[in-house]
Amino acid sequence: MSKYFPMTILEFSLDLPAQPNQLMKLTEDYENLPKYLPDQLKSVRIIEKNETETKTEETVVFSTLIKKEIIHLEDLMYKHAKDLEFEEAAAHRDRVSELKEKLFKS
Repeated sequence: MSKYFPMTILEFSLDLPAQPNQLMKLTEDYENLPKYLPDQLKSVRIIEKNETETKTEETVVFSTLIKKEIIHLEDLMYKHAKDLEFEEAAAHRDRVSELKEKLFKS
């Protein structure tokens, strides 16, 4: 019997103590965004800019998000093992192994 495990969704939020107009200035200061989001962005490079549009190239840091997902999956793995749901525990163990391999390759 095969089980379907949905794709993992990674989410994060950030609280900034800023007024809306200041926040808009911060979000449009593309090249300095990594200073404000060091765990999420490694770099931002402006490729093209005109009056109505700015195209950027971003290097994203997923390690923080992956680490949180690993912890979550490990918790699920231990819960399933405790409940004697070994197939589910093994599936989470395999996913944790995949994520750790990706994390330590980068």
